Amino acid sequence: MNFLVSHALPLQQHLGVLIKKLNLETNEYGVLNYNAAHIFSPSPFNVKAFPGYKGASQQKVKLGNTVAIVHKQ
Repeated sequence: MNFLVSHALPLQQHLGVLIKKLNLETNEYGVLNYNAAHIFSPSPFNVKAFPGYKGASQQKVKLGNTVAIVHKQ
């Protein structure tokens, strides 16, 4: 866990910044969200990149909020 927090997550964050600065984002719907600091940040993945994405329905938003509340407890 120490390696992850001390090295891997900061590296991912800096690589995301570098990718944005050098305009190296490969396509419009890449899986990684380069605006997220790391994979444990809110919205680390671009949901539009996954097959079958049809947008967020109210049902999906409610489910996501429920999971987040349960996870915080």
